[in-house]
Amino acid sequence: YLVPILLSSATESLTYVALYSMVREAACLVFNPFVGAKVAAATRLSAFRTMLIVQNVCVVINSLCLYGLVVDTAHASLFYTWIVVLLASGSLERVAGAAASISVGKDFVLQCVTAACKEERERERDSGGVGEGGSSVVGRDGEVEGDIDSRKGESVGVDVEGSAEDVKVEAAEKGKQEVGEADVDGEGRAESDCVAGDCANSEEPPCVVDATEGERERQAERDARTLTTQLANANRSIRSLDMGSAMLAPLCASVLLTVLSQGQVVTILCLWNVGSFFGEYIPVHQLSTRLMPSLNRRQDGTDTKTQGEGETKPPRPAPVSFVSSLHRGWTLFYSLPCAAASLSLSLLYLSCLSPSNSLLLAYLSSEGVQPVAIASMNALASCAGLVGVVVTPIAISRFGVIRAGRGGITWQGVSLCLCLYLLVVYGTSSYIALAVALIALSFSRVGLWLFDSCVYQTMQTAVPPTSVSLVNGVSASVNSLCSIGLYATALTLNSVSQFVNLACASLCVVGLAFIMYMVYSVKELKAQRDSVDVSKDVYI
Repeated sequence: YLVPILLSSATESLTYVALYSMVREAACLVFNPFVGAKVAAATRLSAFRTMLIVQNVCVVINSLCLYGLVVDTAHASLFYTWIVVLLASGSLERVAGAAASISVGKDFVLQCVTAACKEERERERDSGGVGEGGSSVVGRDGEVEGDIDSRKGESVGVDVEGSAEDVKVEAAEKGKQEVGEADVDGEGRAESDCVAGDCANSEEPPCVVDATEGERERQAERDARTLTTQLANANRSIRSLDMGSAMLAPLCASVLLTVLSQGQVVTILCLWNVGSFFGEYIPVHQLSTRLMPSLNRRQDGTDTKTQGEGETKPPRPAPVSFVSSLHRGWTLFYSLPCAAASLSLSLLYLSCLSPSNSLLLAYLSSEGVQPVAIASMNALASCAGLVGVVVTPIAISRFGVIRAGRGGITWQGVSLCLCLYLLVVYGTSSYIALAVALIALSFSRVGLWLFDSCVYQTMQTAVPPTSVSLVNGVSASVNSLCSIGLYATALTLNSVSQFVNLACASLCVVGLAFIMYMVYSVKELKAQRDSVDVSKDVYI
């Protein structure tokens, strides 16, 4: 947040801001697939620890370069030296940050939620429910006749493997002539129209088998719904923390810029990042060693702990080739059915109509908008984004992931149309029009974060676990490629008066993303309707 503001203030131009951002994204574009492949071959803890150290060292170097640009103006000959070092360290910091995110990324949330759902099922089974794939035959008076385990083909009180005549005799002795209901893991009962007498006329009792198979299908459907809902809730909690940080950071930075000099702000920024390193590393280390030991395993499932006597050590991972990782990563990414959804989200990185976009911040600053007003816009945008994150589980449970994503991208498009209309017609000459435009821009984050969360969850459930890091790296590279396109355009339209033209082009890109996602959603929903299990069409 501070770098584009301080850099534009020191250079009095948008060119260096665009160049700084473009070089950072170019580094991500080139190295992210390779980094993803390296992370997949290493342990998550070691990858995260290394990237965290590199990232914080680069932030300190960035702070020193900014200090030289905004404070040490007497040595004008060092200007380009500071710029070059800032570009290099900024690029390395961006790659390290992306790698840290890849090493502890989307699949961890999915693993935690899946484990929680499994533990919940086991608790229900231990408390009197039926195990996975099982069913209980209940008589007319509601008493449980026997527990049928579909995996073993055994029962207590009713012998599924026995003859049909034995079933008939046993049912007659107990006065049970109907198999009324099947108890599903202690939570509910599904009605059955089968009568014991009808079963006796066949070679096998298909009523019990069919009921069991039907309950297994219904249980699978309930499990899918539970996983989808809990995954959305977990993503909401994590995104809420992100949005809270994004809301507080601009406010704190604006206060510092208002009451302190730029040199003092840069010094505080440097010291803050040095101290925050320990606050970032210690909790993650505790998580990996105490709460989630799977961090010590590679994505191929091998454990890196020291092996005991007689145990075979896991094979060392093969060296990762830079060229092969690029080819394999991009090929795998575009072979996924959800690649179109990810691409539609990536197209939004081509838009400068974002409250946190460095070009927009530099434009508003050059037009004389006060830092407090810019910070207020960012805080409002963070609150709006938090609303989008909070309503995501509700929208997904009500409409499904795909339809909720439709609503999100539609909301964003309408809000940006209003914002751009006011900027084109009134510009910054009318404070009321500018305020309404910035409010509309901020509220577009409701739709953006709803759409982002839906695509995020789609990628979580669609990517194979062994390929998560590689796919995440390629996805980040696509985002960087789109960002490079934006900043390359900004280098051409580098005048402040041409920012409106850049904003119009950004709105066209948002429209293209809208069309791409709509085409993807229509195809995906049609494929789901044509599938055998139509009832799951909104949960895939």
